[in-house]
Parts: sequence; structure tokens; C-alpha cells
Amino acid sequence: MRLANSDIRALHVFQAIVDHGGFAGAEMSLGITQSALSLHLKKLEERLGFTLCQRGRRGFKLTDRGAIVYRQAGLILAEIESFEDSLSDLRRKVSGKLRIGLVDNTVSNFDFPISEAISAFLRRAPEAEIEVVVDIPEHLETEVANNNLHLAIGPIIFHREGLQYRQFYVEQHSLYCGRRHPLFPHPDPEPKQAILRNHPMVVRSYGANEELGLIQNALIGSRVSSMEAAAHLILSGCFIGFLPDHYARRWLQTGEMRSLSSSGLVLHTAFSIITRTSRQKQPLRDQFMQELVAILSKRMHEA
Repeated sequence: MRLANSDIRALHVFQAIVDHGGFAGAEMSLGITQSALSLHLKKLEERLGFTLCQRGRRGFKLTDRGAIVYRQAGLILAEIESFEDSLSDLRRKVSGKLRIGLVDNTVSNFDFPISEAISAFLRRAPEAEIEVVVDIPEHLETEVANNNLHLAIGPIIFHREGLQYRQFYVEQHSLYCGRRHPLFPHPDPEPKQAILRNHPMVVRSYGANEELGLIQNALIGSRVSSMEAAAHLILSGCFIGFLPDHYARRWLQTGEMRSLSSSGLVLHTAFSIITRTSRQKQPLRDQFMQELVAILSKRMHEA
């Protein structure tokens, strides 16, 4: 079977459907309708001569042959992307789509120069496209490992083989409660541990060990995967919890939150740039990282 352009497109669609666990997620990711996705998949199955997946009321599930095709499709599409990047490098033009992953609620951190780096990157590479994916740290590492993202920036969770981690910056988190919480009028700027452990705490699924290490025998009231979810629970007045200081600043200024931390009860979360370990050049990723490093270097010299 010789691959035609339509086959490459169909493999890309098939990969997206599998990556997102069905048609709904792939529809949003690719920006095409479910009927169009279904048509691409049907034509691919007709070309191959066998069924790739079961879909229906019981949900979406790969067949054994489908799992093999999915793995091979990943290798083929990665090679095609690498080839296209190499051609762009030869033309001395950076083109194609750069896919970046970020954790949620970093936009309020002025020490996090991603928007500035994006602007500089697109000025240098006006033919390039850029996609920013916001997700939880666990998923970001997986997406980089699966070659669905060129790079991600966030806390290190798994230390996966085949990935490279470069520390980017350190973010400070403090303990907060909402205006409706019983501790809000408490006179002590940092209530004692015996008092704090009597109040339900919201913890992050990926940072619980660090948070619970500061408050011994804490009463866990909820576990979340995003800062926005934690903020909602803290603002409810039913939970205490850690938030990045830059993120909580807006509610401190309006009187909707107060800090329960002094200099001792704070977390310092290290963020890293996460990329695949590869000897092959990736012009899109490399150009963006050059812009990011240049901005950080400039800020250090100006400080």
C-alpha cells in the first residue's frame, strides 16, 4: 500500500481520535465535524481492509490491529513532521505549527514571559503557526513524550525517560482562606498548626506531598488538578489551600481572600521547560526557546 496525501490526513485524524479517547475531543482539537472525522476513519479502514476501532453506545475502543496502526502512525507522522522541519531549516524559514503546553493560570505571573516570547517568535517566524495547550502537569509530560507537544512548561511530575528538563523559574505559593472562612478574621497572621489542621484543606493532585509537608496531619477536604478549581473552593469559605501569590493577588486586593502565611509557611514550586531528548533539529521549538532564553537573559541583566 502506497500512502497518498489523503492517507496521511486520515492517519492524522485517526491519531487525534485515539489521543482524545473518541470523536468529541478530536472534533475540538482539529476543528472539523464528527461526520467528517467518521468519513476519514471509514476511508482509512477501507484502504487498509480491516477495522481499526469499535465505536458505538459502548464507547470507543481500539482493535488489536488498530493499536498497531496507531503506533506505526505516530512514527510515520513524526518522521513527516521532522522532514518538513528540516526542509524549513534548509529554506532558512521557520514554518509549520509550534505546539506549546502550559499549566493553568500562569498569565497573571509577570515573571513568566511566555506571551513576550510568543510575540518575539512570531516576529522572527511570521510563516509559523502556534498552538497553546493548557492542561494539568501530568498530561503535559505525557503529551511531550508522545510527540503531541514540542515543549511544555510546568512542574516536574514523573521524570520520564526520553524527556529533558531545564529549570525555568521558581514560583512562590502561600496558604489562603476566603472571606467567608472562620479564619478570615483571625488575629494571628500565621495561625498555629493546631488551628490550621482543624480546617479542611484543598490540595493539588500533583503537589499534595509538598503542601501536606508544611501542615502536619492536615484535614484533606478536597483534591483538585487545577489552580482555578482550588481558588473556587477557597473562595467558598469552606477550605484553606495554597495558591501562587501572583494568582491570589487579585482577591487579596478586593478583600475576598487573606494570606495565612508568614515567611515560614510558603512553598516554592520549580517550573521546568520539558522537551523530548532528540539529536534531530526541531527549528520551531529551537527558535522559540532561543527567544525565551534571550528574554530571560535580558531580564537578568536589567535586574
